[in-house]
Amino acid sequence: MKKLILIAFVFLVFSCKQKGVETPGHILKKKELVNVQVDLYLVEAAHNMNVLKPDSADTEYKALFETVMKKHNITKEDYESSLRYYAIDNESLNEIYDSVLVKLTHLENTVTYSKDQ
Repeated sequence: MKKLILIAFVFLVFSCKQKGVETPGHILKKKELVNVQVDLYLVEAAHNMNVLKPDSADTEYKALFETVMKKHNITKEDYESSLRYYAIDNESLNEIYDSVLVKLTHLENTVTYSKDQ
């Protein structure tokens, strides 16, 4: 949770971005970043809900974080630099987090609907 607060703080620190500048090649596209964020929120939720074994939760969390990075074929540095890049523009950041929320809500509804059947 501290990581999420730190990331949110970084987003707030950078509040303006030059318009009309193309996204550098090493920066993830918004859609890619949304998919990474969704996976990371699921990992974070499992960690916070103690789904992971308590005695090895931090180790498992780190391993799952790396698994998410590998799944999306990116490095931690790619992820972090993309977050910093989009944090400069509040509009882009809002678009990303709105999309993350929509995807997570859809996943939640899918699970809830499956349970009711």
